[in-house]
Parts: sequence; C-alpha cells; structure tokens
Amino acid sequence: CVPPFAHGEPERAVLARGLPLFVEKPLAADRDTAEELAIEVEKAGVVTGTGYHWRCLDTVDRAAALLAEDPARLVQGAWLDKVPPPAWWSTHALSGGQVVEQLTHLVDVARVLAGEVDGVSAVGSRGDDSPGDVDDVTAATLTFRSGAVGTLAASSLLPAKHTASLRTVSAGGLVLEVSEQQLVVQHGSTREVHRPAVDGHV
Repeated sequence: CVPPFAHGEPERAVLARGLPLFVEKPLAADRDTAEELAIEVEKAGVVTGTGYHWRCLDTVDRAAALLAEDPARLVQGAWLDKVPPPAWWSTHALSGGQVVEQLTHLVDVARVLAGEVDGVSAVGSRGDDSPGDVDDVTAATLTFRSGAVGTLAASSLLPAKHTASLRTVSAGGLVLEVSEQQLVVQHGSTREVHRPAVDGHV
C-alpha cells in the first residue's frame, strides 16, 4: 500500500523472492513503470492482485449478469470530488492525476461491464489558481470492442464528493447505476436498489 509514485522497487523486491503480491491501485503514476512491472510479474509467474475493490462487490456481479442478457450500449461515468488531502496528490508526477488515481475505478468497472476499450479521446484543463499541476476537470469519450460507446468525466473542484458512479444503458431499455454504495436497476417503471453485502473499504 504505497502512493502511486512509490511503485516499482517494492514490487521488484517481492518478485525477486518469488512471492505473490497485492498492490494498491493505481499500478504506478506512469505507464512505463506499470509496463515494466507487468513484464517482471510474467517472468516471476506468481499470483498478483490489484486493489480495484469495486469489481469484487456482489452488486457488480449482479450488474454483469444482467448485462450478459442485455449488453450495455452506452456507458456514462463521473467522479466529481474534492482534492484529496495527501500532499503528493496535486503533483502529476507523483499521483498521475485524478484519472489515474480516482477515475481509474470507473474505468475498471466499465471494462468489467462493457468489455475492453479500443479507443479513447480526452481533454482536461486546470485553473490558474489550482494547486499543483494536475487537471482539475477531465472529459473523455470511449469506444468499446463490444460496440458500446461511453463518456467519463472527473472533477476535483468540489468541497466534498458529489458522485462516483457508472451508469449503463442497454438496447432493451435497462439502465444500471453502479457505485460503491449501491446498484440501481431500472427497467421501465420498475426500480430496484441493491446494497453490497460487504463494505468495499473494509
């Protein structure tokens, strides 16, 4: 459990001993470190895991089962929040920015529910008075191999978390909204709310 910029040496030390490992997300603050570690993991042949805990929730399993019958055609995600307190968070080289450090959970769940992403187009911006050098708003469009399309938005401009959730729309009129706290299933006038069996943080 290390900050994004500290990944690399701890994993190499564990892999050199041939031990399995579990790491906090994201895999690193930069792509090169993550890809180098992936090669080391493959060479070591050990079991690894990453802290994308949303995908372990029974509510995400339920959403995936529903989408197996009526696949997602549209994916919309938003992580609208505040700047987290760690001093390193507002420095891009240390955190990777909000997309890498927070929105990554929604990217992961989108991949679970709609499949792999083939294309991304994104823009971000920051105000002159924003702390550090990370974008404080970001918007992206995604195309999935399944044929679905999606949008993701992130902001760290708020005084407190407003939302962190992913919504899918299916051809058959099924709308799902997934967050850490609940799964909302809406089909026509029917609306069901399901709570995870466990607290994802715990």
